Amino acid sequence: MVSPLGNTIKKGVSLIAYLLLPWRGRSSSSLTILTYHRITDEPDPEDSLIVSLRSFEHQIIFLKRHYNVIPGEELAEIIKNGRSFPEKACLITFDDGWRDNYTHAFPVLRAHGVPALIFISTDFIGTHNTFWHERLLKVLTNIPSHTPMSKYENIFKKLPEGLSEKIVRILKMPVEHRRPGINALIEDLKKFDLAQISQINRSLEVISDLRVSEESPTMLLWEDVEEMSMNNISFGSHTKSHPILTQISDRQIKEELIESKGIIEDRLRKPVHFLCYPNGNYNEAILKMTEEAGYLAGFSCIPGINHSFERRFEFKRRHIVEDFSLNLKGQFSELFFKVELSGVRLALVGLVRKKEEVW
Repeated sequence: MVSPLGNTIKKGVSLIAYLLLPWRGRSSSSLTILTYHRITDEPDPEDSLIVSLRSFEHQIIFLKRHYNVIPGEELAEIIKNGRSFPEKACLITFDDGWRDNYTHAFPVLRAHGVPALIFISTDFIGTHNTFWHERLLKVLTNIPSHTPMSKYENIFKKLPEGLSEKIVRILKMPVEHRRPGINALIEDLKKFDLAQISQINRSLEVISDLRVSEESPTMLLWEDVEEMSMNNISFGSHTKSHPILTQISDRQIKEELIESKGIIEDRLRKPVHFLCYPNGNYNEAILKMTEEAGYLAGFSCIPGINHSFERRFEFKRRHIVEDFSLNLKGQFSELFFKVELSGVRLALVGLVRKKEEVW
């Protein structure tokens, strides 16, 4: 995690570069795709997937004023007809299908007449299921640091080498200091099979005496999806079970792509044109399978602006986090949001990395 001082320096340098260099002279025929995940009224500075409701509404008002925010259906028509992007086109997307997309984001979007595209993983919609990393976070923050180590012994014997030590280190910390370690553990676990991860979660849930599946649904209900679909919100596939596609077989990939698309279309009676790759992982074979499954385009996690749809199965997006539209005092700032959306910070990071490679 970047330190507050380091983040302040980056924001300051980006602002100076934006004001002094000709970033604003680029072609206006482009598509800026923004990625959100969760919108809540309880901001969590440790969670980069969360944007506060207050910041989100400021951002939406700004985007409506300065961009041509298009719905997913319009992008589909642009691709089908081979048209250029409208001037300063912007598409707002959400990944995963969290319930706060309905309870918090949707009222703001509807109030300001702004469309959006939500990518959902169908196995989670209308259920008490939640993503494995969300379960793991809740479990590891629910186990007291004074829990006797003897309770872990049988579980740790079954864990892949190295994981038990990492979990022990996390659990020995005070609960309020565990988040960085948990985030690092989640990244490590992404390399493992989903069945292994599920077993780890179930074992830890027994220790924590926490049943995540018994809590209120954290993902969208189908009734939410149907209501939003009738009110300017489009839906795309984020697969069925949200696997990392590069880690499963071709047969499983095709099932994830085809069945999720069919489920959404059956529920909404509307075509599903777009796929978002879970965790941003894909390869050339997956791009081909995405097209063969009947999608018009695929959305990546590669940062940037799209100037054409020639690589439409690798659309670039900008992941929006809470800090992007805040000034150095932590208040919403149109100028700082413009700087971030311009791409100047990413360009500067790229220049620094190239210089480091040379040296």
